[in-house]
Amino acid sequence: MSELKLDSIVRRNPEMVSADMDGEMVMMSIEDSAYYGLNAVGSNLWEAMEEPVSVTALCEHVTRNFDIDLATCQSDVMELLTDLRERNLVQLAG
Repeated sequence: MSELKLDSIVRRNPEMVSADMDGEMVMMSIEDSAYYGLNAVGSNLWEAMEEPVSVTALCEHVTRNFDIDLATCQSDVMELLTDLRERNLVQLAG
């Protein structure tokens, strides 16, 4: 698996079915019949990945919408995206 970097372009796995449930995103993998949930920040990121987007742009998006500094945001977003990639919810685009 390629390394995830700040300049990586990511996108949602198009095979995922997702729905907003009171401000939190719930996703289902049809492939492995598993359910996943994201909190408000994760849900915001999921929405921002409707089209392929760079990790840097995602971090800028989060810092505009939530009270978090850029360095912490980059660390947290990279951690979340790595986890989502391992679960095949997010893919590198291109």
